Amino acid sequence: MTAWVSPVPAGVGNVGPALCVFRPGTDLRRVAGAICERAWRRGGVRVYLWPCGTIAVARCAQRSDEVLLRDCLAQLFATYARDGQGRGPLVRDVLQTLQWARGRACIR
Repeated sequence: MTAWVSPVPAGVGNVGPALCVFRPGTDLRRVAGAICERAWRRGGVRVYLWPCGTIAVARCAQRSDEVLLRDCLAQLFATYARDGQGRGPLVRDVLQTLQWARGRACIR
């Protein structure tokens, strides 16, 4: 078995408040929770999925998001943010979408 190598481009920057990267096989409930937590803040998040199962959650309009949009547009899966009435995504809905993606073999 080989070691996991992140497919996220090197120019994205450090993992931190603006970027969260999950390894293949990470519990999708944890991923959904992180997506919702970040989506409720500021301008929302974009979720990128790679066929190997890696998931990146980038805060919109940040450097990491700009690099991912430029270099990894094909991996863009969804954008989550609060609507005009202040309601944000729910964990159950995000989890259902991630489970659908796993079932469709979009992620492992």
